[in-house]
Amino acid sequence: YCHITNNSVAQGRDKRGAGLYVNGSATVKNSKISFNNTGDGGQGGGIFHAGGGLTVLSTVIDYNSAEQGGGIFSGSNGLTVNGCTIFENIATGTLTSSGMFGGWTTVIINSIIWNNNIHGDASNNHDYTINYTNIEGGWAGIGNIEHDPFFVDSNSGYYSLSDYSPCIGAGAD
Repeated sequence: YCHITNNSVAQGRDKRGAGLYVNGSATVKNSKISFNNTGDGGQGGGIFHAGGGLTVLSTVIDYNSAEQGGGIFSGSNGLTVNGCTIFENIATGTLTSSGMFGGWTTVIINSIIWNNNIHGDASNNHDYTINYTNIEGGWAGIGNIEHDPFFVDSNSGYYSLSDYSPCIGAGAD
């Protein structure tokens, strides 16, 4: 379990990926990427995906901020997000997305994208395949829902689902 938290991009530097900058094949698994900030003009407060295949599994991406893609900004092909919670991220720019932005051939499955500062949390600029995901603002796809996920205690960063969550049993195997 890796926890990447409270990072910011130094003034005058390339403002990409305050939490994590990925350029090449990588897997992020069972991690938490929180409270990272690129500052004005930045991209990918939590994660910036520059190139190569990036797979993000069972990871919480919360409370990150950037001008574009507060949680994740992908400027390349090959991003896969599976079993992740993308929550309370902020994008300060216009026509940008707080949860995720960009990316060609992005696949999101079995995830929760909720309570980010702009509804419609995944930008529709490229080829997104989103299935079996609870996404605020809705998204056409197999098995997608749009309901409060009923986390046990999101205010404390505890994103386990309560017994009443509509997400229980809604994912794919």
